[in-house]
Amino acid sequence: INAMAGKEITVAENKAENTETGGKKSAGIKGRVLSYCIIAVCVAVLIHGSVNLIRTLNNYRVADELYSETVDEFVSMGDVWYEEEPIPDDSGESRNGGESSSDKSNANKTSEEKGSSNKTSTEKTVTGKSQNSTKKAGSKRPASINFNKLREINPDVIGWIYIGGANVNYPIVKGKNNDYYLHRDYRKKSLFAGSIFADYRDSSDFSDLNAVIYGHNMKNGSMFGRLRRLSKKSVYGSDPYIWIYTPQGTRCYEISAVFQTDAGSYVYTIFKKHGKDYTKWVNKINKHTLSGLNKLPSDEESKCITLSTCTGSASRRTVVVASLVRERSDDKD
Repeated sequence: INAMAGKEITVAENKAENTETGGKKSAGIKGRVLSYCIIAVCVAVLIHGSVNLIRTLNNYRVADELYSETVDEFVSMGDVWYEEEPIPDDSGESRNGGESSSDKSNANKTSEEKGSSNKTSTEKTVTGKSQNSTKKAGSKRPASINFNKLREINPDVIGWIYIGGANVNYPIVKGKNNDYYLHRDYRKKSLFAGSIFADYRDSSDFSDLNAVIYGHNMKNGSMFGRLRRLSKKSVYGSDPYIWIYTPQGTRCYEISAVFQTDAGSYVYTIFKKHGKDYTKWVNKINKHTLSGLNKLPSDEESKCITLSTCTGSASRRTVVVASLVRERSDDKD
């Protein structure tokens, strides 16, 4: 009896030992499988991240190359211009009829290459203009833009924007809505960086009292990616100007305010005529006036532009508001 009992105990112990060993083996296999799964997920995440990074860098490269080539093809850059000096017209001549340095540098270009035609120019200083008459208005800015060729590519091209302090030098387009050019270039081709585009409600000649212009906040600083720099006194203190060029003429705006606001903010109101509502709008903007710069005027000649770009928040935007200080209208003979 004792022998039989001993055998049963031994068999039970062997079964228990085998069960324990099997359990350990099973747990080991499960552990290895889990480890392999974690490694596979990490590799997949790494590959996905790398692909996205490569795609993003390629998007930046494609956009930078496109717009750099666009400037080279359609724009003639001029020399330093100061507010107390006359604005050169599209032929490269200064307002007093003398020869400018840009005229000399572009002497070998034909009028067709520079996009000019026989024009007379009327220059106007706007009431309430900048008192900062010694401030530099850009070290190199467009002297002429070939709108004829640009509009042959796309009739939606309505202007050109240049901001020396934010490295902005792009064509402006206007679509039938504010979505079309979000991820299309000025040729209407797919491009992640999109275009600089005017609000579809804007007048194409920027004659509204508040014209709104949009651009992406690209991480590499392209498009409107450097607008925030305009809030720094070291930047706007030396070059507070925004230039808008159209087939009809040139407009120079002085920055007044740079701040963040809601995506559906009052800032985006487009006014067609002066009145109490416009004055209230100006007063609200003037609460954000940067130190050392002029407030927006609200007189009968007052006109503004608002530049808008996204922030890290889906509901917030960075805006730059500037007032018209000088304009020059070009009339064909």
